[in-house]
Amino acid sequence: MILNFISLSRDRLHKVATSLTLKDKLILLCLAASLCLNVIIWIYLGKRITQVETPIPLHYNIHFGIDYVALGYQVYVIPFLGFLILLFNFTLIYVLYLKEKILSYFLALNTVLVHIFLAISSYLISGLNS
Repeated sequence: MILNFISLSRDRLHKVATSLTLKDKLILLCLAASLCLNVIIWIYLGKRITQVETPIPLHYNIHFGIDYVALGYQVYVIPFLGFLILLFNFTLIYVLYLKEKILSYFLALNTVLVHIFLAISSYLISGLNS
């Protein structure tokens, strides 16, 4: 039974790897850019935020100043949400590619744009804590 499950999983992975979605250069470029940005955010926050047990400021408002303070490990919610958005959007892209190609392109470009904004917010949060 386990061997049957493994062979079915291998067939499904082969189907995904050879699908038309992953052969599209724009989709593949957006996937690579989003993954690279997500890894860069993880590494950047890992190097900049060293105190994970003490409270650090995570939000600044020009009217009130620092208005949200939390433990340092909560800063890693940013790249984690970015990774979840990446998985969700590229799952939708894989499902919708043959039916709505233009929607797949918008989702792929949107994922890169979201990761750019997450990188900017990570930079600003690390600047707030230095």
